[in-house]
Amino acid sequence: MKSLVRFCGDIELEALTFDIVRQWKSSMEARRLGSNTIRSYIIKLRVVLKYMTMKGIVCLNPDLVPIPQRQTKKVNFISPQDVLRLIGACEVPGAKHINRLRNKAVVALLFSSGVRVSELCKLDKNDVREDFFSVVGKGGVLAPSFIDATARQHIDAYLKKRKDHNPALFVSDQRSYPRMTPDGVQEVFRRLQRITGLEVRPHVMRHSFATDLMRNGADIRYVQQLMHHKNIQTTAQYLHVVDAELHGLHNKFHTKI
Repeated sequence: MKSLVRFCGDIELEALTFDIVRQWKSSMEARRLGSNTIRSYIIKLRVVLKYMTMKGIVCLNPDLVPIPQRQTKKVNFISPQDVLRLIGACEVPGAKHINRLRNKAVVALLFSSGVRVSELCKLDKNDVREDFFSVVGKGGVLAPSFIDATARQHIDAYLKKRKDHNPALFVSDQRSYPRMTPDGVQEVFRRLQRITGLEVRPHVMRHSFATDLMRNGADIRYVQQLMHHKNIQTTAQYLHVVDAELHGLHNKFHTKI
């Protein structure tokens, strides 16, 4: 609703036309929103239009608004060995020691927990006293996440060097907004990408977390819970790992005739 009103103004529902919807869709594509995000917006609009039509309110026929096809995206991920390379690359000459420790903790925690970068930046120091914590996922659902031994080691080393009283788990050098932001995390990963040559962004760590679980035989519903996915179809994108390994097992054990 916010996206649509921002595009066409707070017009009456009766004034919404197919051309406005088409232009709205084009504007979202121009802003490089994900194709599946745009698809979900269109579906939600159709639901509203169907409901209004059912109530007898004159509005655009929802059947005139086509639903874009779902696009299957390639899941990019890196191996645990590559994660260790990233952590090692945080030892950038000239960087502040506290920032090197922070960046190691950021990389390790993203891989350990699979949280979104926005969720990572909202964490406070009190949230990680134990080896598990909760984040408010999409839809306002409280969901569990976990800290492995490597992430624990880097978080503790970082916090031990902190002398400030800021409650945020990760802080930046920006005095105007000391809590680290998603843009700040993105910049850390851009530097690490230049150093290592790995095609990696913060969200790739989330993909890598899920891929690692699937590769090690975790049940898809367990992965769904750890990824905080509302729909298991979202988690199913990580089955590509199982598919690839099944092909190898087929070649190894199937009798050739």
